[in-house]
Amino acid sequence: MIKDCLTRAQKSYEEIPVDPQERPIWDWNRIRQQIEAMVYGYIAKYHEDQPRIVETLPDSMLKKWRAIEQRGGTPCFQKRRYWGVEDEGPADPLPVMEAPPEEPESDGERKLRFRLIKFQDMRPGLEPAYLVDELMPSAGLVLVWGKQKTFKSFWLLDLFVHVAMGWPYRDHAVRQGPVIYCAFEGGHGYKGRIEAIRRHYAINDDVDVPLYVMPGQVDLIADEEAL
Repeated sequence: MIKDCLTRAQKSYEEIPVDPQERPIWDWNRIRQQIEAMVYGYIAKYHEDQPRIVETLPDSMLKKWRAIEQRGGTPCFQKRRYWGVEDEGPADPLPVMEAPPEEPESDGERKLRFRLIKFQDMRPGLEPAYLVDELMPSAGLVLVWGKQKTFKSFWLLDLFVHVAMGWPYRDHAVRQGPVIYCAFEGGHGYKGRIEAIRRHYAINDDVDVPLYVMPGQVDLIADEEAL
């Protein structure tokens, strides 16, 4: 319901007949977080008097809630850094941990976390440096920036199809591999985009394209285990 309301509000906001640069800034993510805080705060405050509202928790939280109940604990819902389900009962005793064995020193050198590599020892390896030559490295983060409605996501999807198929991209060599495209904004529109790409590149239905679209919304911290 919250997602639907925000989607409708954002659509109306974008249809205001003014120059986009003149619209006041509307922080959608902050608004969503405020709504979540109100909803979660209500559950935390009234779940003892209205136990049925516990059923409205996300599946992962509800599963943890029921698990605490089954083992005889007292589940509660509260916020530390993020909202979560905890047990109000006594904390579990800390397990006895054995210290990890010390690694033997070899050749008189200590094992250090940070090392210095000599100039003479720096040699190029065989690992490919780029996923898309001179455009996207094999390891690391890439930021694609642009104004609204400048087809950033269209360009990325086209690029990733080339990576999935192992096609050169605009004369740039490509390292082929499977692609997971996390469409956390507007995931509903990707079926049409995929169909357009299928027709444009004449990809038959029997061709296995190792590209997967994951629509929806996600909290990269709270949803780590589910991901």
